[in-house]
Amino acid sequence: MSPFSFAMSVAFVGWLASCYAVKHSARFGRWRNRLIVPLWFVWMLMALGGAVVSEALPLVDAAGAGAACVVGMSSWLLMGTVFGRKRS
Repeated sequence: MSPFSFAMSVAFVGWLASCYAVKHSARFGRWRNRLIVPLWFVWMLMALGGAVVSEALPLVDAAGAGAACVVGMSSWLLMGTVFGRKRS
């Protein structure tokens, strides 16, 4: 497994676990949906930062890959919001 795929796997699993904890918590009432993207930034920075510090992944590659993942996730969330099911 390449350093990038391992780092992004760690970030994704951590992000899902954090989102699950926030979604099922009583503390974050109206902020639940607003915490999804910032949680991703934290997990991505930790995972890619570890790979960069250990010199397994160049900084330029980590920044480009991280930006691509953020754009992909943000567009997925936007499309889900715009074209989501309308509940009556």
